[in-house]
Amino acid sequence: MSQNVDKLLQDSSVRLATTKKYATELAGAGITPEFITQFEGKIGVLRTENTAFNEAKNLKTELTGSQKAQIETSQDVIRKFRATAQIAYYGDKVVLKEFGIGKDIPSSVKTLSTELPNLKEVAGRCAEKLATAGITAADIAALETSTNELVAIDQEQEESKNAQKTQKTVLDTAAKTVKELMFKVNKAASIVFMHDKAKLDEFKSIFPKSKTEKTDDGTTTTTETGTNP
Repeated sequence: MSQNVDKLLQDSSVRLATTKKYATELAGAGITPEFITQFEGKIGVLRTENTAFNEAKNLKTELTGSQKAQIETSQDVIRKFRATAQIAYYGDKVVLKEFGIGKDIPSSVKTLSTELPNLKEVAGRCAEKLATAGITAADIAALETSTNELVAIDQEQEESKNAQKTQKTVLDTAAKTVKELMFKVNKAASIVFMHDKAKLDEFKSIFPKSKTEKTDDGTTTTTETGTNP
């Protein structure tokens, strides 16, 4: 998406310069000074919204990384408690089952958010014996902290995902508007310079479209073609 908008920004900026160059001639086909001012303004809007979209996208990526790191931290906490429980309650299948021994370590925010509070409750009841294997009251309290941090980063990540979706809609609208204005400029140029190919060529996209054709042996080839106004 961002790459396409970057190309559109470059293309529209060149088209704007060409439009200004032939403003006098194009005025007769509806491309007035007011239209050109609007065209320039909408390119500016597109540039602003594209920057905002990229910022939202980068934030989402950053928060996704933070969420992944917090999940791994929470999993490590569970592993520590399970390993310690196996030392303190060696052979006690009932208690070890309460600690989740034999079960997979949860891997999602939802399941971890359930597992950590349960583990805190069990560890609180077994604190005295766990202490003999190195678990402190601070370690048990940290289970709640880990839960809170996990939920918080998950909420931030979800909010950033929604913000990116919203910004994409805004960006798509801005891009559509610029494309519509470029279309009108091209149509005006096709009227004014109907028999002047050299000038019409100045209104072509600076990014030629790819054209795929089949060869006699069944393979395909891609060539670059110009875009006529």
